[in-house]
Amino acid sequence: MFRAAGVITCLLLCSTFACALPLSPEERAGKQIYLTGVGQDSIQARIGIGDMLLPGTSLPCVNCHGRDGRGRPEGAVVPPDITWQRLTKPYRQRLENGRDYPPYTESSLLRAFTRGVDPGDNQLAAAMPRYSLSRTDANNLIAYIRRLEDDHDPGLEDNLLRIGTLLPADGPLAGPGRMVSGLLQQLVEQLNNRGGIHGRKLELVVRDPGPDRSTSIQALQRLVQEDQVFLILAPMAPALSEGLEELAASLAVPVIGSLISPTDHAHQKWVFQALPGLREQMLALGVYANSIPGQSAQRALVVHAADPRQQRLADLLAGRLRELGWKNVQSRSQPNAEQSAVVGQIGTVFFIGSGGELVDFAEASLQADPPPLLLASSDQVGADVLRLPQRHSDRVVLAYAFLPSDWTAPALSLLQSSVPESTGGERYLALQVNSYVSTMLLFEGLKRIGRDASREALVVSLENLHNFQTGLAPAMSFGPGRRTGALGSHMVKVDLRQQRFQPTGRYVNP
Repeated sequence: MFRAAGVITCLLLCSTFACALPLSPEERAGKQIYLTGVGQDSIQARIGIGDMLLPGTSLPCVNCHGRDGRGRPEGAVVPPDITWQRLTKPYRQRLENGRDYPPYTESSLLRAFTRGVDPGDNQLAAAMPRYSLSRTDANNLIAYIRRLEDDHDPGLEDNLLRIGTLLPADGPLAGPGRMVSGLLQQLVEQLNNRGGIHGRKLELVVRDPGPDRSTSIQALQRLVQEDQVFLILAPMAPALSEGLEELAASLAVPVIGSLISPTDHAHQKWVFQALPGLREQMLALGVYANSIPGQSAQRALVVHAADPRQQRLADLLAGRLRELGWKNVQSRSQPNAEQSAVVGQIGTVFFIGSGGELVDFAEASLQADPPPLLLASSDQVGADVLRLPQRHSDRVVLAYAFLPSDWTAPALSLLQSSVPESTGGERYLALQVNSYVSTMLLFEGLKRIGRDASREALVVSLENLHNFQTGLAPAMSFGPGRRTGALGSHMVKVDLRQQRFQPTGRYVNP
């Protein structure tokens, strides 16, 4: 009884989310042939009346028949539906051109692949390549054709595409979490009211990441495995700031626009950042300081909190400065009182830490006159920087991912109309903009892959975005080795006497 109940539950879940059994090794090999033209053995293709010979990679099946096998008309060429259910209908089929043939079998499908004839010995269209396939590759390709119509990524249905996000419901981030949730829901609803994307409406699934890394990982896994989401959009899960790419890779799910940017950076596939994170901002500050005449000749200190991730970032920045020609660069955690005299002789300080920590450090350790140049990320120090002693006025430079000068009136109007008034969204402008541009990035990526969607296709689509404008941030570009859209930062000086921020007009790439 228990086993039967479990089977029924599984069937109900599969019915709800249109899931399928995993592909066998043979079917996966056939899928590779279908998508790329690469098999276990060399594959060649002949096409046209002249039998032009090309590598199979030039003419994979997916080019004409689509990822779902249903075919996509292109000009005068109308590729047929090659799903197994369509091919094997138990009666003769007659096409508009008068061609008549019985149901396909595995052997007749192989003849179509290799000789270009249908089960009635009719010649197929000249646009249909004739492939040279080894017996193993042929069997694998046919095995995948049998599964083709059921092989789609989770969260992808005929009329629906399901996206997920992680947003806190409790604790200190509950307020921002509610604001982001409301904003994402509004943007999705507005898109759906315009017809969705390629005939599909979007559905947003929200889960709470919980208080720690363990609960955050569980919430992410549930979004993918239970809620069957197609991708993750703008998650706010601080505990996942380290290792997010590895988690996304283990689940083979794209993550677009994490709202908690990791400090570490490695070659990534699945995680796309719309705006620069702490790493990119600190490296941009290094390039900016290096452009100031004489600055690199002074002693520099990279100060960080006693945190392994921030220490790695500090060491990375120190190394980059040395590559730029800085001769005397040190990296250390926040100095204690005994080190104050040494710190006072420093000409440049790059600070990685909160605004409160920066103020405490400056008051305790930076007594030299004139004071050193202080550089930090606006995302970290925020308005607390205005509490610095006035002697540091015009000696503080912050990196900003965006400024009001990046905004266009239509995009700003759309953002303002999408932020629920009850969430107090005006307090979280940076999160609003980051959430908005991440969502626009997602929408554009989905539009570009067309109706024939998949997670892999979305990754490729985003990789090929160049100078994409959202109207609220600098232009974004990606590539196979680039996963941050807008790499640079605006340089802004802090006038502590007038208590205001003064853009320098410099936008610096790291």
